[in-house]
Amino acid sequence: MNACWARASSQVNDWRSRLAVAWVLLLVTSCPLAKANPEYEVVPSPFPILDSDFLVSSRNELFWLDEDRVLFVGSHKKKPLTLDEPRIGGFGLYIWDTRDNSVSMYREKVYGHLCYEDGWIHYTVNRARPYRYAAGPLGKERETTLVTRDDARQFHQTHFFSKTTCRYHERSTYGISRKDGKHVVPLGDSGNHLTVEIAFRGEVGETRFFQPGDNVGRRLPFDFADFVVTRVKYYRFNNRYLIKPWFGRRGLHKEWSRNDCAPAWWMDTNGDTDSFCIPNGPWFAPASILIAPLLKGIAIVSHRVFDTRSSVGGLYFADQDGHIKLFDGWVHSPTTSPSGCRLTFTHAPDLNAQSYAQGQGKTALKMIDFCVRKH
Repeated sequence: MNACWARASSQVNDWRSRLAVAWVLLLVTSCPLAKANPEYEVVPSPFPILDSDFLVSSRNELFWLDEDRVLFVGSHKKKPLTLDEPRIGGFGLYIWDTRDNSVSMYREKVYGHLCYEDGWIHYTVNRARPYRYAAGPLGKERETTLVTRDDARQFHQTHFFSKTTCRYHERSTYGISRKDGKHVVPLGDSGNHLTVEIAFRGEVGETRFFQPGDNVGRRLPFDFADFVVTRVKYYRFNNRYLIKPWFGRRGLHKEWSRNDCAPAWWMDTNGDTDSFCIPNGPWFAPASILIAPLLKGIAIVSHRVFDTRSSVGGLYFADQDGHIKLFDGWVHSPTTSPSGCRLTFTHAPDLNAQSYAQGQGKTALKMIDFCVRKH
C-alpha cells in the first residue's frame, strides 16, 4: 500500500487537476491489500462447537452448574438476526442445558451481579432503593432488603462481598477490612484466606496466605500489581486456585515480549504455589486479554477488535504444540467446566454487534469441548 500511495502521490504533483485526483484514488484502491497474518487467521475447529443461539446480557456473567448446565443472564428471546431488529429490554436468569441445547428460565427480571460457586448463588433483584439481593443454596435462595441508605451503609461497614465464594462475609470474622489497607480474599469455607495490601500510584502490595488461627501468614510470590484480587478462581479439574497476572500492569507487556512468557500461578488449598507460563502470541497486543485454563492447554481471548474487519481479536487455543485461532470478533467471559474439558463464552461477530447501546446486540452463548476431536 505504501508503494502504491507513493506512486499515486507523485502523479498528483505532476497533474494538478481533479482528473488527476480521481486517477490517484483509482491507483490507491487498486493496490492489493496485505495478506492476513496466518497467526491470527481462523482455522476450522478440530473441536465440536455448540451455539445456544440465545441472546445474553452485556454483563457476560456465566457459571457452570455442573458438566452440562450453564447459568447466565440473558434476554427473553433469541438473538436479533439483523442490525435493524431492535434489542429486547429486560433480562432474566436462564440455564442452558448443553445435552439437548435447550434454554430454560430460572427467574424473570434479574438485574445482574450474578455469582455462583459450589452450589451457592447470589444475584441482584432490585438495584434501585430499596436495594434487594437474593442469596443461598441454588433453588433455596432468600431475598435481603436494604431499605434505606443508612441500612446499606451500616451493612457494608460490617460485611464485604467476595466473588471467590459468592457470599457476604462479616469483616470481624477475618479481623481485617479495607480500612486496614488490605483486601481480603476468602478461599472457600475452610477459613483460609488471602490478604493483599492496597497499593497506589503503580506501587505493589504484598500478598499473604492465612489459615485459621494464623496471625502472621505466609508471604506469597506475587503482589497486588501482578493480579486482580477479584479474579482469584478455584478450578475443580485440578483442585487449585488460579492466580492470573494483571495484564494492565505497567511493564508486564515488555516482560512478556522479552521473556516470551507471562507468569501465572496455581495455588493449593494449603497455600503452596507453582508458577506456569502464559505463552506469547498474536494476542499480545495493546488490548485487554482474558485466559481460561483447560485440562490440556489454555484458552486465550484478545479484545483487539476494531470493527467488521478481521483482526487479532478473538478466541485462541494454545498448548505445547502451538496455537490456533477459533473465533474472530468480540469474545468474553471464557469459563471452564468442572472437568476442564469444556469452555463456554459469549461471542459477537464484531464490536457493532455486541453494542447494546445502539440496539444491535447479537451476543450469543457458545461452547467448545476441547476433550473431543472431530473425526
